[in-house]
Formats: sequence, structure tokens, C-alpha cells
Amino acid sequence: MQRPVSRDHGRFKTNIPEQTAIFPIMLRIPSTKIEGFFDFGGLGTGFFISKFGIFLTAKHVLEKHMQYQNGKGLEAWVVIDGQNFTCPIRDIQLHPTADLAVGYIAPPYKDGKPAKEFAISLCKISSDKIKANDAVYSYGYPRTILKHDENDADTVVIDMKPDYYTGNILEYHPTGVSICRWPIYRHSMPTASGMSGGPLLHKTSNTVVGINCTGDSTNDADIEHGSATDVTLCLDLLIEAEIPNYKGKSLEALLKYENNLFSIT
Repeated sequence: MQRPVSRDHGRFKTNIPEQTAIFPIMLRIPSTKIEGFFDFGGLGTGFFISKFGIFLTAKHVLEKHMQYQNGKGLEAWVVIDGQNFTCPIRDIQLHPTADLAVGYIAPPYKDGKPAKEFAISLCKISSDKIKANDAVYSYGYPRTILKHDENDADTVVIDMKPDYYTGNILEYHPTGVSICRWPIYRHSMPTASGMSGGPLLHKTSNTVVGINCTGDSTNDADIEHGSATDVTLCLDLLIEAEIPNYKGKSLEALLKYENNLFSIT
């Protein structure tokens, strides 16, 4: 967690990142050290896959903070219609074996009623595997920081500092490798801690093929490799959020309904 900030501060603001479908996941909870303050820090990255506010991230980003969902401090800092919002994360579902989680944010209220669908950008999901040497890229928020506005003492600035990496698929492990005992891609890009949960995207089709889960080093200290959970593992998960006509149905069914599941072969 980063330094404590007073709960009396009136406003937060953030910069607008280039990729609004991809956002930082933050934790903002009452400080145990300073009364009247709260602790604030970045946990990782998430990305929207449904216009109903469903997103994917890595399980390890959320699983130690489940008690803070549903309005208790676990938040997505997102851009909707060109405006910044802090949205409580709800209805988290953790994959039973893989480093993958599904979450949901309710849309902001409009005209006194919550919108069922709202104007968020989405990442496209691939239904296919890709091959070794295919070009990929990744986007996430390993360096999100908090600071005070120089011109307004009542405003705290959340400085979203995304990182963008390009590289190649090294190999696909259908049964996992090392500490990752589920289907994963190994790729040639580093995975800093805040990049966890961000998308691994196929460069040609711009579709998500994986979810960044961990990084490691080879014997050559100058080379860093990363691992990403196969995104198709999310398709069989059942929707727990109150999505009209889709609660209890598979995520694959919703993505097909929204035309957000793509074949790239």
C-alpha cells in the first residue's frame, strides 16, 4: 500500500490513459495507523470484456482482498464516456485451478437509474490458440501512483502510468509449467507486478489470447520471460453478476451474444 491519505480530501482525479478498456485495480481502505486516513495502493490490472461491466484479471490480484469487494474498498479506476470513475468491484469469481478471475462493476447512475449497459471500451477475446514466434503485446499499470495536486490541496491525483511491451510467444504449455499448473503461454516480455491481470494480445488480430500472471528470469539475468494464462479458460465460468438473462449462464454464451469472441485462424 502507498502512503495514507486523509478521508477529508474532497476530490480525486486521474489522467486519461490511451487504452480505456484496460484499467488499474486499486485498494482503498481505512488506515490502521492514522485515524481519519485511508491507505491506498495499486494491486494490478484488469480489462473489460463485456458492455455489462464484466472484466478479467489474474486471480492472485484479487484473492487476498475478497473481503473488500462490494463497496468496501476494492475498486476499478475506469474511464467511461471520457470521464474518470472509481467503481466498486463486485461478484468476483475465482477460477478453481488457474490464475484467472472474473469481476463485475455496476455502471454509474444515469437519470436516477443504473444503466444496464454503458459506454466502456472492450478488449476482443480470441477463441483460438496462437503459435510460437507469433508477435504479441501487453499493456498494464505497474506504476500507478498517488500524489497531491500542486494547485488544489483538496484534490488527490491518481497518476496512471501504463507500460506497453512487445514481444513474441516462446511456447504454449497445455498442462502448465513451473509454478503455473494450468494452460499457459510463455512470452518474451517482462511482467512487473502491476502488469499482472493485464491482457496478452495477438499483434496481428488485436485479440486477447492470455492474461498475464507471472514473470521469471532465465539463467541469463538480462533476459526476462513472462507467463500468461490461456484466456479461453474463462469461457466455461458461470456469470454470478445480475446480468439480464445471463446470470448463471456461461461467459462464452454472453461473449457470443455480444459478438466479442473471435476466431483468428
